[in-house]
Amino acid sequence: NLESFVPSKPMNLTYVPSAKKVYLIWGKNPETWIKGYRIYRKRELEAEFKLIGESILPVFIDNEPLSLKAIYYVTAVGPKKESIPSDSVIVHPLTEP
Repeated sequence: NLESFVPSKPMNLTYVPSAKKVYLIWGKNPETWIKGYRIYRKRELEAEFKLIGESILPVFIDNEPLSLKAIYYVTAVGPKKESIPSDSVIVHPLTEP
């Protein structure tokens, strides 16, 4: 019964910052039955994490320019349940030279 399956947490979340976007990359989950991934972000001064997008592939581009420090994590989505969160990454805005 797939409905009771809970995916393992996504591993190896990392990021590549740029001036206008943040590229998030993580390891592909071993489960073949997951439906994709959900990406969450909490900016400095915000109280809680918000769902900012979903992805089928283990990659996501946050197109909102980073003006403050932000924390990201991802979850894998199963037939009914979401995995526990990946380890989070803290992304600092790139400062102009």
